[in-house]
Amino acid sequence: MLESKSGADPAQPPGHGHGLLNMRYRAELIGASIAWRSRRFGSGTVVELRISLPPSS
Repeated sequence: MLESKSGADPAQPPGHGHGLLNMRYRAELIGASIAWRSRRFGSGTVVELRISLPPSS
């Protein structure tokens, strides 16, 4: 799966990629970042959500 800055795969025809855009939008709403990549070996995609947690008291 290719990633672009807009979150959509530029190789796909128009009308595709809205799910990735929505995932990025929702992550930004909570102050997180999201990234996705193809697995190195085998099929599938890895989705990673990064969010800063407050320090424990």
